[in-house]
Parts: sequence; C-alpha cells; structure tokens
Amino acid sequence: MGATGFGDSELSMFEKPERSSDTPEGCVRATVEFTPEESEAITAGMNEYAAIWAGQHGGGGFITPVKVRDSMMAKALTEYVEDLLESLEECESEAEARTVIHKATQAQAKAYAMHNLPVYLFQLAGIFAFSGDATRSRDFFRNFLRANDEFRPDQIDLLFLRLGVFDMPTLLEVAKVKSR
Repeated sequence: MGATGFGDSELSMFEKPERSSDTPEGCVRATVEFTPEESEAITAGMNEYAAIWAGQHGGGGFITPVKVRDSMMAKALTEYVEDLLESLEECESEAEARTVIHKATQAQAKAYAMHNLPVYLFQLAGIFAFSGDATRSRDFFRNFLRANDEFRPDQIDLLFLRLGVFDMPTLLEVAKVKSR
C-alpha cells in the first residue's frame, strides 16, 4: 500500500503532518491507493451516480466538486465493505475470514481518508469488534468520539450522513459504552 495516512505508512491516520501550501486550512493531503476490487466497487458506485444524473437531467456525464466526488467514492467503499462483511458467511476457513476482515478494515479506513465523516471511524470500530480485536475496537470508538466532537459538517457532509441514515445519538451512546 502507498502513502495513505494510515495502516503501514509512516504516518498515523490521526497525526497532523505539515500542510502543503495548496491544501486548504484544516485539511491534510493524503494519497490513497485502491486494490482492484476497491476500484471496481468505486467505479460501480460512480456509474450508479452518473446513471441517476443522466436519468434526471437527460445527459451523459456530470461534473462535481472534488469533495462531492471524494464523498461518493467513500460511500462506494463503505458499500464494498458491507458486501465483504456479508460474504463472511461463505468463508470456508478462519484464514479466508481473516483476509476478508483485513480487506474490510483497509477499505473502511480508505473511506475515512477520502471523506472524513467520523461515522466511518465508528464503522471501523465495529469491524474490529466483530473480528474480536477488542483493543483496536475500543481505540476506534474513542477516535470516533474525539473526531465527532471536533467535526463541523458542511452541507456535503450532511447530505452523505442523511444518505447513510445514521442515528447519531444512538451511535454516540454505543461508542461511549464501548470505548471504556
């Protein structure tokens, strides 16, 4: 994996590196590399958005601001993660299940790197809890709570939170309990 701002890179997801001069205040430039499966899921998600646009506006492609594009890509990654987790029932070995969990955690972390919705950290904490990694789960529930306290959503963030139909008060209560 390349320099992603998380995982195996030199920089932790939660460290704040120096900003380059063209990066907006409060943002950190991150390079995310996708696996072929992740790229396929993103392409399918983006094609779905393009089809909706074409159906509503009678045209081909559409142009979106970078944040909207990145948010759509992040949403496609979270849908890929849901598909991976559903596929766990079909795993024939513990090793195969661990591989699926690893793919899911990596894709979920990339979704957060693309669009910093704190709820993506909550979902990552849930994946770790499901896999039996109580320490990482607790850490990510704490990270979710901290990120959510600092989060000031704009209209794009609010749109994607509504698309996910998240019950934030319930998620916050769950995270408080599970972060102990």
